[in-house]
Amino acid sequence: MANLFSRFGVFSLAISAALFCSAADAASKKKPKTFTPGKARWEIKTTIPANAKISQAKQVDLKTVLTIKPPPGAKGHSRLMDHKRYPRTANAFGLAEGDIISVSGWIHLIAAEEDGDYHIQIAQTQNSQARCFIVEVPRPAQRFVKDARVRKAAAVVRKAIQSRALSGKDLKLGAARSLKSPVFAKVTGQFFYDDWHIGDKPRGKKGCKSPTVTEVHPVMRIVFPQ
Repeated sequence: MANLFSRFGVFSLAISAALFCSAADAASKKKPKTFTPGKARWEIKTTIPANAKISQAKQVDLKTVLTIKPPPGAKGHSRLMDHKRYPRTANAFGLAEGDIISVSGWIHLIAAEEDGDYHIQIAQTQNSQARCFIVEVPRPAQRFVKDARVRKAAAVVRKAIQSRALSGKDLKLGAARSLKSPVFAKVTGQFFYDDWHIGDKPRGKKGCKSPTVTEVHPVMRIVFPQ
């Protein structure tokens, strides 16, 4: 009998240990509870070239920018371009990554990504975001953005977005706000290739499908003309 209880005790300990390990594994796979800086091309997407002039942004038509393809030789899920920008290549506007551009469209959705960015979806029409363009505003804290110009601009842009579209409040981690009344805006910032997503399904949330991996990232200025 004593031997039986001893075996039962060992069995119970083994079950408890297995359950503990399973719970620990599940906890380690949970989404982070705080914003955490990203990794892929983070140095590029949170800076702008030293000679970049926001006041001399190139006006780009949203319909056309949605047709721009990835640069030749670019590969998805690659870290080869983490620390350098893609050179100028043949596209609809002859744009090079790092160029400052302005695009206008209707803001349909704003989300707070895990990496601290405001993920914003803009479209050509007020009634649908099925074909949308993605622009992103980094979190204006030094841990996330080393470039002081970007940090300062991001703070102003996010405040403007909160005031116009978010009832004056910031978004919590993981929140995605679909605007019942989309807001028209002119967005200015760096032309950027989010090459990590090359070959993936079209990006977007809640019905949006972006046909391009190009973005405005970081957004340096936003204007609400209407």
